[in-house]
Amino acid sequence: MYMDNVLAVPAAILHNPTIPTPSAIAEGLRLLRVMHYDFAGTIKIGEIVIHQLVLADVRAFFAEAFALRFPIHSIIPVSAFNWQDEDSCLANNSSGHNMRYIEGESRLSKHAIGCAFDINPTRNPCYVLDEITGRVRHVIPWDGTYVQGSLGTLSAEHPLVALMISRGWSWGGNWTFPKDYQHFQIVPPELASYVT
Repeated sequence: MYMDNVLAVPAAILHNPTIPTPSAIAEGLRLLRVMHYDFAGTIKIGEIVIHQLVLADVRAFFAEAFALRFPIHSIIPVSAFNWQDEDSCLANNSSGHNMRYIEGESRLSKHAIGCAFDINPTRNPCYVLDEITGRVRHVIPWDGTYVQGSLGTLSAEHPLVALMISRGWSWGGNWTFPKDYQHFQIVPPELASYVT
């Protein structure tokens, strides 16, 4: 039987030392402890930091993932990877809040406001198009491979994708480029000023 638990976020996993989390964001962040299946079919406990404004949606996602026995390699706050998104992705780790900028930009990521999360990054990588050559420039994580329908992957037809879209979220696999198969995001009006 699925269970989850909402906790206060310990300071050690709340504040990126290089990019301080604004207090208006930090006050709304929660640590969600969830049950999930790993790729061996074993039930594990994971932890994800997410904003309270989207907590109900994220809880619904993990409850449905558990009901579907959808495997998730690990769910560990990105602070365990020294706030390095690439290291978390290379470990095939699923995560939420990460106080960081969008790669190559000066705008905050939706992860920074706790309103985005990534699932199984090596199974659901992000493909970036090179604007000059028109070709795929690189994959995040670098060793990721997307094989639609394989264990732990998401697709436009997947029930988890359908669930989040029905709740108003965007899934990166539906974007033209980047194609970010691991990524879900939403921007509540209360937090829009931080990411626009």
